[in-house]
Amino acid sequence: MAFPAAQVHACPGVLRSPTARDWIALGQSAPAARCVSIDQLLVDLGSFEEVIFFHRPSRTLIVTDLMQNFEAARVRNPFTRLLLKAGGATGPNGRASIEIRLAGRGRRRDLRAAVRQMADWAPTSILLSHGACFRVDAVAELRRAFAWAGSDAQA
Repeated sequence: MAFPAAQVHACPGVLRSPTARDWIALGQSAPAARCVSIDQLLVDLGSFEEVIFFHRPSRTLIVTDLMQNFEAARVRNPFTRLLLKAGGATGPNGRASIEIRLAGRGRRRDLRAAVRQMADWAPTSILLSHGACFRVDAVAELRRAFAWAGSDAQA
């Protein structure tokens, strides 16, 4: 093992996995060692959880699933491409996919608070795990992507 002292951190929901033996739950705030440059936010929508990271020095928001912006032309399988388009997970105007929007219906207040926090960090870019990243107008992209959650997300 190359890094025997390495620690694995994950969303609380992932810790229910049988492979998550000694993993550490991520929460609303980053551990002290990372607080120097990274903020984090746990977004809990009930059946969907994600931890969002904000790298202060680069003003970059890091998002895994909450926001998606797949490039449809790069998705080879036509059925998968159709599903992604129908679910709203394709660019150029990416947003939360349909299953995340469904999870968020009953937790809109929590989602709006999370979007406000992300906007308050004033990111200049958003790195996405799924699709093209947003390199300009990051706060405007956040507000557009989560407009479906209600007007508080716009504030």
